[in-house]
Formats: sequence, C-alpha cells, structure tokens
Amino acid sequence: MTQILSEINDACGTAYRHNWPSKLADSGFNLERVPSNVRRYMMRKVLPVVLLERGISIDADALEGLVKSLT
Repeated sequence: MTQILSEINDACGTAYRHNWPSKLADSGFNLERVPSNVRRYMMRKVLPVVLLERGISIDADALEGLVKSLT
C-alpha cells in the first residue's frame, strides 16, 4: 500500500498517507469525491489489466479516451 500511495502522490501531486479508500468509506465519502486526476491515474493503471483479463486489448489513445469519458 505504501508503494501505491507513493506512486499516486508522485503522479498526482497529492499527499495521501493512509489506506484512504477505507477512510473514505468510514467517513461516508464516495469515489466521486476523490480528485479527478487521482481517479484517472488509478484507471490508467487498472483498466488495461482488467480489460486484458477479459480478452480486450486497448491502445494508449483509446485508453485515454475511455479514462476521460469515465471521469
């Protein structure tokens, strides 16, 4: 978790220090309250893997379009 938060912080200019998804859930926040640049960063990391597991290969331009349309 520390490495993941460090990567997010470096890429997005944030300062997360904890397992913030559980902190958000505990405080009643939802994913939409997470800054867009952080959501986009996470999607860029996760979507290609998830799609590939389902047999869908996506190029960088299509991925970026999908990420932007989802956020």
